[in-house]
Amino acid sequence: MLCVFFVPMLRIGTQFNISEEEKDMARNDKKIYVYQSPVCLFIILSVAIILTEGLLMFGFRFFQTISDTTRIILDTFLLFGILFPVIYFFVFRPLKTHIAEKERIKKELEVMFDAIRQPIFVHDKEFKLVRANKAYEKASGMSFLEMIGKPCYEVFPKMEIPPEKCSNVVGGEDEVHLPSIGKIYKINYYPILDSKDKFLYSIHVLEDITERKLSEVALRLSNMRLEKVLNMYQMKDAPFQELINYVVDAIVELTKSKLGFLGFINKDETIMDVSLWTEKAMQECNIENKPLQFFIREGGMWAEPVRQRKPVMINDYSATNRYKRGYPEGHVKLKRFLGVPIMDNGRVVMVAAVANKEMEYHQMDVRQASLFLEGVWGFLKQRESEEKIKTLNLYLTSIRNINEVLLKSKDEDELFEEMCRILIKMEFIRAVWIGVREEGSSEVRPIAQRGFEKGFLSSHKVRLDVPQSSLDPVGWSIKTGEPKNIWDLEGDSQKESWSKELLGKGFFSIMAVPLKPDGEAIGALGIYSDRKHAFRDEEIGYLLEAASDIAVGVKSLRMEKELKRSVENLQRTLNTTIEAISLMGEMRDPYTAGHERRVAQLARAIAREIGMTDDQMEGVRVCAFLHDIGKIVVPAEILSKPSELNEYEYGIVKSHPKVGYDILKRLEFPWPVAQIVLQHHEMLDGSGYPAGLKGEEIVLEARILAVADVVEAMSGHRPYRAALGIDKALEEISRNKDVLYDAKTVDACMRLFMEKGFRFEALG
Repeated sequence: MLCVFFVPMLRIGTQFNISEEEKDMARNDKKIYVYQSPVCLFIILSVAIILTEGLLMFGFRFFQTISDTTRIILDTFLLFGILFPVIYFFVFRPLKTHIAEKERIKKELEVMFDAIRQPIFVHDKEFKLVRANKAYEKASGMSFLEMIGKPCYEVFPKMEIPPEKCSNVVGGEDEVHLPSIGKIYKINYYPILDSKDKFLYSIHVLEDITERKLSEVALRLSNMRLEKVLNMYQMKDAPFQELINYVVDAIVELTKSKLGFLGFINKDETIMDVSLWTEKAMQECNIENKPLQFFIREGGMWAEPVRQRKPVMINDYSATNRYKRGYPEGHVKLKRFLGVPIMDNGRVVMVAAVANKEMEYHQMDVRQASLFLEGVWGFLKQRESEEKIKTLNLYLTSIRNINEVLLKSKDEDELFEEMCRILIKMEFIRAVWIGVREEGSSEVRPIAQRGFEKGFLSSHKVRLDVPQSSLDPVGWSIKTGEPKNIWDLEGDSQKESWSKELLGKGFFSIMAVPLKPDGEAIGALGIYSDRKHAFRDEEIGYLLEAASDIAVGVKSLRMEKELKRSVENLQRTLNTTIEAISLMGEMRDPYTAGHERRVAQLARAIAREIGMTDDQMEGVRVCAFLHDIGKIVVPAEILSKPSELNEYEYGIVKSHPKVGYDILKRLEFPWPVAQIVLQHHEMLDGSGYPAGLKGEEIVLEARILAVADVVEAMSGHRPYRAALGIDKALEEISRNKDVLYDAKTVDACMRLFMEKGFRFEALG
């Protein structure tokens, strides 16, 4: 009987024995239920059976007549009657309580499991899903029933193979990027091991770290952006193209793109000038003669930031889009696209576009690109302002130098040479020349040049008798009288022989300005640059001003030349008139013939010796010719009287300075001729006439005439005496130096005769 009941109960104990995990939990909790131990069940059942058998044996003593069948039946009922309460209280009731407790705990764990906001799932050794919370179901887009039993790496996050760390006994963590949904997850792996530390399950806890990562990336990009802006400000003196190279490379790096370009928009937002494509874009683009200017109205996706006046972001360029116009043949293929416009005073001034980022473009890329480009535009404006100030100062200095040249130049050839010398110093000018049209010829003759190879202008013939469409810019400007500006000679539709020749010399921009001193072009100023678009508004304004100054200079020189010719004619007329007047006096006094001319020779020589200017010397000469014009009122018989004059006659002669003054004061001369003639007989000591002036009261020119008059008079014949000679004349002025005659004038006269060999010219 013992074996009959023991074996089933042993099986029951074994059947209700929990799993290894529960045993581990039980061991950890130090709490063991009776039904969990076969040994306990064996002892309890053995005791119950022994008691039952003992009771039966004791009871059968009083019932000897009971048959064996009855005995067995009674034995069985009695055994079950005793065992049932024992089994109920010691096995089934604890088991039921334990099962209910497990269900309650299980439900609580499920509630807590599902309450966790982070996606969590569990997989077994074969990576099959065995458990997942609600957050994981939501993240994967599948119900638990749909995913259970499937490989976890095929559900969420989807991978080609399971991560290595999710099946080891140590665990670990990974970051998973999901570009398709724009998420970044951190996955923590927690292994579940058995009592022998063998892998059973792995718990995966997913944490959405997208925002944190984006914040980290944004911070890193902000630091990178600020660093690049700082580096850009340190490049303020770098060439413009080098700066643009840096900007394009920087925005490509900031957005982790592979391609990019930077374009500037004109004032009416109709044309974009692409300053630079990235090197990779240029390498992948197989379009020949790549254009650098595009019309906004004809543009495709790249023009949308200008038309919409906001950033345009496309993460699937292959998708249908009404703004796409298709690729030109050989154009680089695009996968993703981001275009960012920069606004200034309500208009789009600049556009940057990047393309083909590995991951999708994000609003963070838009923000970083926009902030960087705003910094770039601010820097460019500041740089432009500084360059404008610098350029304006340079232009003002240049114009000042040009004005100085205008004042100093003696002829047109010198003016043109100096202008070319000044203009070639300008940074944007590589070569310059000035050509004028030949009288009666259709050729333009080069007058001056700078920057060209020797002999280039001789071979570069400019003619005006060719069709206007074929004219060289200088020829066109002369013929039409209008400025000519070719922004880009390489891209110009006009492909004449002269343009190819200039391109071969490295010229890409040309400006020609006519020279019109009298309203008609006499020539033109040709300016050549090795830059494209070299002549902007400021440069054009400067060149127009320079050409205008050259024209003014030409006009001034021509007027000066004409005026000089007129003055020379007038001077000749004046000299002739003066000599004629002087001759009238000589005709009345033949003994003094040539006196005025010889006095003029000596007086002019003395004026030169004491350092007078040419104008002052000419004034002295004129006064010498006219100093005795007052003798016209002196009777001829007194002038030619062979004996000494009486007091009355001498008084008449002494009146001639005053008479000369009265005659000459009505005439306009550049010099005080009347005053000098009035004083030419005054002496330093006041003994002269007519006013008895002394010393410095007598003008210098009159003092010079006094000495020259005495020397000439004493050295020549007179009606009342023979010639005394030069020696007597020099002795006279030397003896009366600083008494009657001015010392400086006397010394100069003495040097002329004694040291420099002065002699009166013979009359012809």
